[in-house]
Amino acid sequence: MNLVGKIFVVLIFVLSLVLMTISINVYMTHTNWRFKVDNSDPSKGELGLTQQLEAMRTENEELRSRYASFEDRVEKEREEKRTALAKLQTELNNQVEENAQLRTQIDELTALQTNHSQVARTAQEQAEALLKENEGVRGQIAALLENRDSEVKKNVQLRDQYNNQVRKVEELEKRSAALSQELAAAKRTMEYLNILPDVTYYMAKTPPLGVIGRVTDVNNDQKIVEISLGSDDGVREGHSFEIQDASGRAYIGRIILTNVYPDRSVGSPISGFENGVIARGNRAVPVKYELGK
Repeated sequence: MNLVGKIFVVLIFVLSLVLMTISINVYMTHTNWRFKVDNSDPSKGELGLTQQLEAMRTENEELRSRYASFEDRVEKEREEKRTALAKLQTELNNQVEENAQLRTQIDELTALQTNHSQVARTAQEQAEALLKENEGVRGQIAALLENRDSEVKKNVQLRDQYNNQVRKVEELEKRSAALSQELAAAKRTMEYLNILPDVTYYMAKTPPLGVIGRVTDVNNDQKIVEISLGSDDGVREGHSFEIQDASGRAYIGRIILTNVYPDRSVGSPISGFENGVIARGNRAVPVKYELGK
C-alpha cells in the first residue's frame, strides 16, 4: 500500500468517527412527539398529554361525586339539627307552661295563707322547692343553648369545608378547560400547516438529515447510483438525496432510493434535477421532505 492509500484509509477512519458522532447527536436530540402525546405506560416515562387529560377528567368526576356525597351528608346533618332544636323548643315550652302552672299554685297558696298559717308555711316550702326546680330548668336551658352554639360553630366549619371543595372543583374545571383549549389549538395548527399526526409518515418521507454519504458506484447507462448509506443509518426506500461534488460546492443532481440494504442503498436519478454527470466519490446529502409535496 502506497502513501496515498494510507492517507485514504486514515481519512475514511476519521470520517467514520465524525459520522458516528453526528449519528449519536441526532439520536440523542430526537424527540418522539407521538410518545409525548400518547403514552399510557408510566414505566416508560412521563404520561402522555392525552393520558394526563384523561386522568384530570377522571379526577374531576371523582371530585364531583365526593362533592355530591358531602352535600347530601351536610343536608342530612342540618335536618338532624333542626329536629333536635325543635325537640328542645318543645321541651322549653313545656317547662314554661309547667312554671306558669306552678306560679298559679303559688298564688293560690299565698291567698290561703291568711286562713291557715300552716298551709302558708307548706306553700312556702313548695314554692322554694319549685324555685330550686326552676333553677335546675334554667341550668338545663343554658346547657341546651351552649349545645346549640356548638352546633352552629360546627355548621360554620362544614360550610367553610364545603366552600373549599367548591373552589377546588372550579380550579380543576378551569384547568380541564385550558388543557382542552390547548389541545384544540394544537390540532387546528397541525391542520392549518397540513401536518399529519403520524410521525412515521414523515420518517418515511425524510431521511436522517445528519448523515452524509458518498457515491460508491454509478451505471449511467442503466441510470443506477449506489451510495454508502443504508438501513443501519436510518435510510429507507423513497428517500431523496442531493448529489454534490466531492467538495460539496457544486450541485450535480438528485436521486431517489429504490433498494436499501444495511450498509448501502441503490437509487435512480430524478429527471429534471440533472446539472452534471454523477461520479464515484460525489457527496450524497439528504433532502428534507417538504409539506404538501
